[in-house]
Amino acid sequence: MISVRDIPSPAELERFKTLVPEIEPDTVHLAIRLVSNVTRVVERLDAYLNREGMSFGRMASLMQLARFAPDGLTPSDLADKLGVTRATMTGLLDGLEREDFIVRVPNPSDRRSHVVRVTPAGLEKMRAIIPAHMQRLSSVLAPLADRDRKQLSHLVDLLGEGLSNVPEP
Repeated sequence: MISVRDIPSPAELERFKTLVPEIEPDTVHLAIRLVSNVTRVVERLDAYLNREGMSFGRMASLMQLARFAPDGLTPSDLADKLGVTRATMTGLLDGLEREDFIVRVPNPSDRRSHVVRVTPAGLEKMRAIIPAHMQRLSSVLAPLADRDRKQLSHLVDLLGEGLSNVPEP
C-alpha cells in the first residue's frame, strides 16, 4: 500500500491546472491528506497484527466468525461480509484452519457446502490481540474531543454516501 508522505500544497496543485483544468486544488489536497493518514493508520495496525502472527484479513475473519458464533458462516457469506473474493477467502481460511483458529463443518442446511466456525484457540488468539489493537485505534482518535468525534462520525457517514457517486471500475 502506498502512502503519500510528501503531500503537495494547494499552491502546487494549482499548477496542475495547466495539465488538468478540472482539478480543484483544495479538494485534491484534502483527499490526499485523508487517504495518506488512513493508509498510515492501516500500516501501523497491520504491523502490530503481523508481529502477532496475524493480518487484518485474518483478524477480521475471526471477528466476523465470533460475531456469528456458534452458528458460523459459509465461506461465501464471510467473503461478502469482508468484501473479498472467494479465492482470497479460501486462502485466509486455509491459513486459519492450519493454526486451528477455525474449523469447517458440513452445512446443516445444505449438504453441498460447509460452515466455518471459530474455535476456542481462535477466540483465545483474539482475546490476546484485541486489547492492544483497540488501544492503538483509540490512540489515533485520542486528540479528538467528544464533539469532534461525533462530527467525524457524521463526516465519515457522508463520505460513505459520496462513494455511491464514484463510478464502478
